[in-house]
Formats: sequence, structure tokens, C-alpha cells
Amino acid sequence: MQHQYYRTHPFTIFTHLKVSVILLLIPLLKQLILMPNKWYDILTEMSINTIYALVAVGYAVYSYRRYMYRLGPVGIDIKKGLLIQKYFTLPYHNIHTINIYRYIYSPFINASRLSFDSPGGSGKKYDISAFFSDKYADMLIEKLTQGKQEKHVYQSNHISMLLMCAFWSNPATGLLFAAPFISKLGSTASYEIRHLLYDSMNIFWNLFTLKMSPVAAIIADILIAGWAIAFMLQYSRYGRFSASKIGKYIVVARGIFNRSITYTRYDKLAAVTINQSLLMRFFGLYNAGWFSIGSGKLKGDKSLIIAAEKKDKIYRHIYRMTNVSLKEEKIVRPMKYTLYAYICLPLYITAGVMAGLITADYFSAIDEIFKVIMIFALIPLVWWIMFRIYAYRHSRLAINQKCVIVNGFRKWTMQKYIIPFSRIQYVSMTQSLLQKTRGTCNFYVYLYFEKRAFHTVKHIPIDEARKITKEINSRIK
Repeated sequence: MQHQYYRTHPFTIFTHLKVSVILLLIPLLKQLILMPNKWYDILTEMSINTIYALVAVGYAVYSYRRYMYRLGPVGIDIKKGLLIQKYFTLPYHNIHTINIYRYIYSPFINASRLSFDSPGGSGKKYDISAFFSDKYADMLIEKLTQGKQEKHVYQSNHISMLLMCAFWSNPATGLLFAAPFISKLGSTASYEIRHLLYDSMNIFWNLFTLKMSPVAAIIADILIAGWAIAFMLQYSRYGRFSASKIGKYIVVARGIFNRSITYTRYDKLAAVTINQSLLMRFFGLYNAGWFSIGSGKLKGDKSLIIAAEKKDKIYRHIYRMTNVSLKEEKIVRPMKYTLYAYICLPLYITAGVMAGLITADYFSAIDEIFKVIMIFALIPLVWWIMFRIYAYRHSRLAINQKCVIVNGFRKWTMQKYIIPFSRIQYVSMTQSLLQKTRGTCNFYVYLYFEKRAFHTVKHIPIDEARKITKEINSRIK
């Protein structure tokens, strides 16, 4: 065990510099706005910029030098702080989640970024987060896992992973990623590109005899381009996905270029979740994940532990990892006449868009692009209605000997939550005036997590909900 404190890896300086980027942007913006011409004005601005840069770099170096750690007998001892030194010990048994980020440049610096989280930490930042040398990172992981051997549990299927990334890819995400590069082309280049896209897409759609207008073709092309970019980003994030067990930890590794490795205490999980979108249902694929302390700070799908597998494999892998049973014993379903409550919102919006299209046909002054946008809007709206019907058929509340099982939906994804009784904080029911006349309610299960989290089943019979509430409360310890 270490008796003296050590500094983190020097690359930690660059993480502190991120905080100071705003300080460096202020003089740059000032230079662009004022545009000084006289030599003494330029010299003054350069001096100010130099001072800003020195302050930012000085802050980063000083923060790095004041951040020290050691592996103590009961936990990781930390001391840090600029003007006021802070000392604390993060006990090993309270470390619920460890995140290791091995970037594409990590082999060249022999260091990785490690983040540790416990129930006492902030909901927005980790208890400890810094670059550690590979030597001390391995030493720490071996200490936490008590030297146990790794037991392989799951390795993703390449075809299933490609399908998952294709379904998750949002065109808007890709376009937002590409927007800064497109904007740098300038107005003249953009003008030429717009005409090139317009002409080429017109030819393209005519070749495939889709008889689509050039405006619609360009919109379709933009959506396809955005989807392709988002797909590549998703696959680079989730490729080479695997899960294994080491001691009390589940280890999830993912990423093509930048590897993310997450250690999570499976005896500290708050809930297991199984997700399926309408598109993934066509292929019979599911994703599985969980809620735990620290998972809320991960990028992307923060709870993912099994990616794009068939139902039987998902259930088998979850049981091997967590020993949680997914068997449903006492089940409460939505009432048959509540289908309208599930589809009314997308139905009204679709009717409004249809009315707008019909009205637009009588007014030639309405721009064609407006009509095309409304036509494109009908596609997700019809999909929304189909998903809500699917959600109505599969929503339910159930319990077994150890868990509450909540089958509900969030956005456009069906989600099954398996929540141990020991992790439930409380349950509640809400009733609108319309639900009161129909004898239904929305049922909420609140769980132990790093931030407020609850899961819902909508429009179930209130009498059945009251019975199951009594049974849940009698089992909460």
C-alpha cells in the first residue's frame, strides 16, 4: 500500500485547460470585433492576449500540481484545491462505478482517463476524474476487483450491431456534426453547392423514376446524408462491444477508436432495463442496460450492457450477470378502452397536418417547400401512431418474488424495467379528470439513483393498482 502521495499523469493539464478555453476566446473575439489598425493598439491587444493565455496555462499547471492521490488501506486518498486544500478518502467499498477512457492517443502517453463515482458524489460530476498512468490504473483495478479472473459473458454480433446503429442514427445529429464544416465553405461555395445538389438530385430521382420534385429530392438527400454521418458516429462509439464479470463488477467495453471501459458493482444496481424500438421489433432485437450510480454521466446510451440481441439471449445474459429473474407473476394491463388515450396526441397532430395539406392545394401562394415539409412530416407521424398502438398492447405492470417489472414507453422506445424491491423508494398513482371517470390511473415507481428517476405505466385500472401498491409497500425493505 502506498504511504506517499503521487501526482496524476501530466496530461491532466490539458483537461484543466478545457475549463480555461473561455478565457482564451474573450481576447480573440475582442480582436475580431475591434480590428485594431495602429501598431500600439495591436501591441496592447497582443499583450492582453498573452496575459490571458499565461493565466489559463498557469491555472491548469497549478491545478495539476495541487491534485495528488494515494492508494490507502481503506480507499483512495485525494488532496486537491487551488487556494483551499481539500482532503478526502473515497472508500473502496463505496466505489459503485469506474469509467476508463482510452483515447486513440492513450498508447502514446501511457495513460488513460479514470473516473470514479459513489452515492455521495454530485449528480453532474464524478468524485474523482483525472488521467492516471497505465501502471497505477492497473494497480487500482486489481485492488478493487481483488485480483479475480475475468469471466466473459457477452460479445456483440457484428450484424446486430450494425442494425442497432442504423436504427439509432438520427439525421439531425449527423447534420449538427457536419454543420461547422459546411459553414466554413462560405456563401459563394454554398451557392454553387446548392445548385449542384439541386441539379444532381433532380437527375438522381428521375433515374430511379420516383418522380419527386427537386425540392423534395434535396430534403431527402440532406436527411440521408445526416443519417449516414450519425450512423458512422454511433458505430465508432459502440463497435467492439463486450461485457464480462470480474469479482463484484460487470465490465462493459465499447468503441472502435476511443475505448470506453465501465466497471459497475452489480450488487449496487438500481434497475435492469430492456429496450426495443418499433424498427428493432421487425428484426426481433432488444437492447439491455441498467441504472446505477455513475451511469447517468456516461455519454450516449449510458446504461447499455447488451447490444442488439434476441429476447432469449437477452434474458439469459441478464440472469448470468445479475441473477435477476425476469419472470412476471402478477400482471396488471391497461384497460381495453384506453387505446384512444395512447394514440390521441399523434392522431390529432396528423389530422392537423392533413388539413394543412388539403388547404394548401387551394392557395397557390403557399410555397412548394412548405407542402413538401408537411408531406415529409406525415411519415414520422404515421410511425408515431403505429408505435403508440404497439405501446398500448405491450404496456403492463407486474411483480415477482424479488422485483417490480414496469413495461412502459419513453419517446419512441418500449422499455421494460426490472427493479429490485430493495431499490424502490416509493410508488405513486395519478389520475386526471378523464381517468377518474374511467377508473384508470398512471402508476409511477421511483427508484434509488444518483438523480430523480421514475418509470411509468399508463392507464391501468386504479383498483388493481391499489392492490399491487399494497403488496409492493409490504415488500420494500
